[in-house]
Amino acid sequence: FLHAASLLQSAPNQCIVVEDATAGVEGAKRAGMKCIAVCTTHPKEDLQQADIVVERLTDLAPAELESLFAQ
Repeated sequence: FLHAASLLQSAPNQCIVVEDATAGVEGAKRAGMKCIAVCTTHPKEDLQQADIVVERLTDLAPAELESLFAQ
């Protein structure tokens, strides 16, 4: 994740990672990035470390996405 942020010339705290794996969510958070977890491979309970957890990306409201950078 940090390498991708570097390639994009973006600070980690300005990045959002979309993940469906617990290890991916953990990696995003360790990198200092915001994380949206999608419950495609793991139940919601396993993805609680993410900033936002949704069943599918279409469930994500624009206000929720904007709130990630208001935190």
